[in-house]
Amino acid sequence: MATTLDPQIPVNKPDASSPPTMVLRKATNQEAVSWLVKGVQGWLSGVTTWTAISLLNIVITVLLMVFSFIIPFLQQIALPFISAGLLKASHEQTLDNLKVDHLFAGISEQPKDLFIVGAVYAGGMMIIMLLSTILVLALAFATGLSLEQIQSDITQLILYAALFMLLIIGLTLPLVMALWFAPALIMFHQIKAIEAMTLSFKACLKNIVPYLVYSLVALIALLALGLLPVVGYWLMPTAGFVALSIIYTLLLMLILIPIFYISIYESYRDIFVTSETV
Repeated sequence: MATTLDPQIPVNKPDASSPPTMVLRKATNQEAVSWLVKGVQGWLSGVTTWTAISLLNIVITVLLMVFSFIIPFLQQIALPFISAGLLKASHEQTLDNLKVDHLFAGISEQPKDLFIVGAVYAGGMMIIMLLSTILVLALAFATGLSLEQIQSDITQLILYAALFMLLIIGLTLPLVMALWFAPALIMFHQIKAIEAMTLSFKACLKNIVPYLVYSLVALIALLALGLLPVVGYWLMPTAGFVALSIIYTLLLMLILIPIFYISIYESYRDIFVTSETV
């Protein structure tokens, strides 16, 4: 019978004492919805600390965006470190030990493998952007259009911009799947970077339907939350709408960041299990 794989225990390690064997489990659609519910519950139970963590995370993200003009793809390299810290915080909350400094756990505990994951992600994004650009330009030239003609025709410009974005989204999806659980596997089980990314991709592929349900529910919730300012402006037009929208977005991020990462942690706990018999 499958049981939850305890974090902080190395798996599939020949030198470990009776190491558990990791099994990739297929979650149910109901469990997919429960990940988001548990995310909300986790945020509510530690709202003060999570708010501080989220605020610090936003500040770090803004700084990374600024320095990305100097060091391209710095955000992509840093993402596994941020994810590892937020997942560590999610785990520690289950032990009633949630602290702000857990955000930096990835830097202090598993920097080498998290950096490798970040470098692979950054390199992958560079290749995807280059490949998407080449494919879109090749299609345009094959249809007899020059770059100047595309730029001067708003319809063509929107069409090719949409195609470019679709290509990036489609090509990025496998990379995101490889990244999704990698920080958790590295942080909690000391699995090497490439192996962690491989396991993450396999886990996401095996659970593609539950994650479609998860994404659909999350998208509906985000659309509803996004429409609130629009409805508010329609009911009560005000000159300070832009400022209020910025404040609303910031407050929303303070809430959504912990909910998102707690839900990832809960999905990791449901999908990666150990069993004596498979």
